[in-house]
Amino acid sequence: MLKRTAINDCWRHVDNFKKYNFKIKSLTIKNIDVFQDINIDFSSAINSICGRNGVGKSTIMKIMYNLLTGKDIFNDKDPSNYFGRLRKLPLEDDSAEDFEEDETQSNLEEKAPPDESIRKIDISQCELTVHERTKSEDIIITFPNEKKAPFNVEYIDASSQVVAINNLLCTDSNPLDLIEGLSPNELIIGEIETISKITGKKYSKIELYEINWNDNIIPYISVQYGNISYSNRTMGLGEHKLLYIIWKAISSPKNSFLFIEEPESFICPRSQLELLDFIATIAAKNNLTIIFSTHSEHIIKKQQASSWHIVKNIRNKFSLVKEKRKEIVMSLLGVSPEKDMIFILEDYFASKVFKNIIAVCAPDLYNTMHIDYLNGESDITEILRRYPAKNSKVRLVAIYDADQKGQINESTFDRPILYLPAEGNVPPENEIISFIKDNVNLLHPNLNISEEQLTDIIDNIHEEIHDWLHVFSQSLSIEYDTLIDIVIRTWVNHKSAIIVPFMVALRSIEQTINSSISYINNIPYANYETLNVLIINPEKVNEKIVKEKKLMPTKLRFLNGDLVAEIQA
Repeated sequence: MLKRTAINDCWRHVDNFKKYNFKIKSLTIKNIDVFQDINIDFSSAINSICGRNGVGKSTIMKIMYNLLTGKDIFNDKDPSNYFGRLRKLPLEDDSAEDFEEDETQSNLEEKAPPDESIRKIDISQCELTVHERTKSEDIIITFPNEKKAPFNVEYIDASSQVVAINNLLCTDSNPLDLIEGLSPNELIIGEIETISKITGKKYSKIELYEINWNDNIIPYISVQYGNISYSNRTMGLGEHKLLYIIWKAISSPKNSFLFIEEPESFICPRSQLELLDFIATIAAKNNLTIIFSTHSEHIIKKQQASSWHIVKNIRNKFSLVKEKRKEIVMSLLGVSPEKDMIFILEDYFASKVFKNIIAVCAPDLYNTMHIDYLNGESDITEILRRYPAKNSKVRLVAIYDADQKGQINESTFDRPILYLPAEGNVPPENEIISFIKDNVNLLHPNLNISEEQLTDIIDNIHEEIHDWLHVFSQSLSIEYDTLIDIVIRTWVNHKSAIIVPFMVALRSIEQTINSSISYINNIPYANYETLNVLIINPEKVNEKIVKEKKLMPTKLRFLNGDLVAEIQA
């Protein structure tokens, strides 16, 4: 079983198509009644077509499958084909132990026949582009101009397929006759520890036999769990589906393209996350390209935002939504964002500054954050010491006041550390009071007071920094929290030079950020629109990528109080 660092390496490899012979590049859908014109650019070997039910996710997947194989699965009516539509079956779960399911995904219904407008899709109006890398050159392959893909392509509708497999196996009174003379799949046996982690069941034995049934390969799976032995004739749908998807991924030839429809159905969130890590490791090892259709936040959580392709029904047409922010995507999927990260700040005022920055610059993030404040920088440092990330599943981010830059040894801790933006290394109160004094012309309309009156009030306040804003509030007869919200939001809107670097660093906590690379005085910098950040691992700069003006994945962090960039490739 791979360690977390090795799994993260696998994700980076698939995100960069490392050592891939075939790279999926783009899909174009034009002049089709049920779609607005769509163009999808693929930047990773693992992608998700996302959206709520009925918005065209499966249709897009089937168009891609049709383009690559020439097989029309829109009109497949053969009831004997277990890869086809789901038949009406009793769904008893006779397994020895119930398998945990995601309640929001546990409804199984017979799939409705396709709409006539989808049956009439003219595949010639669509185009899929794949780049083939040879020793001497990159070859552009376009489908349907190319009659058949030079690699294995499979469409996996596991929810339907496992039920159909179960039905076929149950028609035989003695299924053990079917596996007589067969040897179990060695690849599955070698992954028993990882499979146990994915399903949440510690198996002592897993045997999977591949039965040839009417030119299809059907898996017969038997497991030993504690003192109980059972097979996929009786195991729960979630467990059966996980084992089936694992088998399909691990058994696929190198360079395969796999289209996997709604892998989350009947699978609990924890197993979804574990399954995605496993698929990434197999994809990296065997150069697999994986396209999911999904409306699960857990499936897309492991993928970079550029791999999310969100589909929405707009005026009765399927349309691609150009949105990569996780929280907006969650809304489009119909789920509430999780508060999955805790931000701790030095005091109440610092927390107000941070909350207002987020409210103005990233309102999509606001409902995903738990924001708390302590009693000074020493309390934050103590928390970081007592609760290192390696000993805790809590995702914690420390945000110090700017006057702590150069005072904190960031490399001592394994948690993300940021500093509130300020012009100079000063506490947030100093920053905001200086802004008030220097920008009366900007503030007086928002405070509903004349510029002269506001100037007089400011000139007559002589209190210390910590009392200054309270006296300012009393002089204006504006409630303290309301006043500082108005002032801080005005400050945010007029201080992009210091706010933008902070927000780039904040978003970099969650994901890598693609950046162009340039040299200033022969020193490499990462370029983020108006922001240039020093690269601290210049040995990883790919000169060929720089010359071709391509982007490189980076992470930002603070080092000795300065914002720096790290190449992640």
